[in-house]
Amino acid sequence: MVVVLALLLVLWFAPAIGHHMSQTLRVIMTRLMGMILAAIAVEMVVAGLQHVFPQWVR
Repeated sequence: MVVVLALLLVLWFAPAIGHHMSQTLRVIMTRLMGMILAAIAVEMVVAGLQHVFPQWVR
């Protein structure tokens, strides 16, 4: 429940938080979130391929 409340606060104040961030920090955060999203996507593709081709699992 605490995590949900913390997330609600962060999302509620996101415009104000973003206003105080520098342009460089925004670029860094965007790239970092992109890398995390890409890692999740690769993990999902690998899990799907392992499900379809179980003989490939070591």
